Amino acid sequence: MHHFIRAMAPGDVPVLTDLWIDSWREAMPRIDFAGRRPFIERFLADPAHTVLVAAGADGTPFGFAGLAGGILHQLAVAPRAKGGGAARLLVAAAKVRHPESLALEVNRDNPRAVRFYLGQGFAVTTEGRNPTSGLPTLLMRWPGEPGAA
Repeated sequence: MHHFIRAMAPGDVPVLTDLWIDSWREAMPRIDFAGRRPFIERFLADPAHTVLVAAGADGTPFGFAGLAGGILHQLAVAPRAKGGGAARLLVAAAKVRHPESLALEVNRDNPRAVRFYLGQGFAVTTEGRNPTSGLPTLLMRWPGEPGAA
């Protein structure tokens, strides 16, 4: 699949919102992500956030990374595009934006995502809890520090 990274366009918000819901619904089906539509719409519309979009040759988005400073707050790839390299491209683009350090929080019970981030050079620094879902999380940082907990 040929894809490229571009900046989010204002017209992308509805497509990226649906993509985010579909991606999370597949990853963690017991959580009502459709009910969190207003959260992701606000996140995407916030000019303080940088949103990088993975798009196909025709410009159609199939993934995005949402950054606020050196924090990767969101990474979502459409279920049909998972495993095609979009997430790797998005993380690489985020690292270019923040070459000193990049942090994120991932659901501990999302083993595919945890393995992915470990494979991208992130290391677990501590554990936390998502304030919305109450689920346990792992705080991760790149570059991973040797001996990080």
